[in-house]
Amino acid sequence: MFIKLNILRKLKKLVFFTILLLTPLSNSLSNNINDDKVHKIIEDVNKKYDYIRTANISGKVSYNLPKNKKIKLYKKYEIKRDSKIHITIYIFLRFKVAEFISDGIRVQYKRIKRKVKNRDISEFNLNIFNKYLDLDLTVNELNNMLLGLNLERFDKNLYQYKIKDSYLYVLQNKLTSKIDLKTKEIVEIIIDDKREAKIAYSEFKTVKIDKSTKNSVNTNYNVLIPRRISLTTPTFSMKIKHQNAIIINKKIENRKLLISE
Repeated sequence: MFIKLNILRKLKKLVFFTILLLTPLSNSLSNNINDDKVHKIIEDVNKKYDYIRTANISGKVSYNLPKNKKIKLYKKYEIKRDSKIHITIYIFLRFKVAEFISDGIRVQYKRIKRKVKNRDISEFNLNIFNKYLDLDLTVNELNNMLLGLNLERFDKNLYQYKIKDSYLYVLQNKLTSKIDLKTKEIVEIIIDDKREAKIAYSEFKTVKIDKSTKNSVNTNYNVLIPRRISLTTPTFSMKIKHQNAIIINKKIENRKLLISE
């Protein structure tokens, strides 16, 4: 039964992308966008990708897992691009229950009264947090998702694109990013490599740029990050709701990213 459902999902995707590629431009907004404008939009998305070097974020996370299991947590993220992050995890009245650290080489997950989990960063999978969260998402991809970015930087030599209605669809390495032509923000990413998942971004808010760090070359640059992020796979889903107080390009102390032996 699972195999049949999986085949049906893939057939639906194939039909969707075939229709997408064959559908002509259908409104005045898309008709006014030529190749040069498309490449400029993608360059602007890359500019945001390159500009954000660190981020301090906190908020709620909820999981819908198999067997009707639901989990609600509160998390604080200290992100340092590309693959470094410190996550503090709380329950109830922000009672600390776990920490996750990536130093760019290894990852470590520490839970209260549980054995510490250590892995090489190349072996990272979301199931380090919970056995049901089975998705090979790299730490760099996790960081990018939390920041509302594309999972990888767009490369002009690799991507293909199509405009439909008010959206620009960019396909690169089996990642399809849906960009709103009005806001120039990514609103959805479909992962269709060996993995199968969809990421959605919404409720974009202007973030605070720390002016004391050298990373902030242009503190007048207006950066939007989604407050709501969802990740959906065939076996589980998660919803992230960031609080308003998001700070980017603030120096993160090295001790936060040290993995204990």
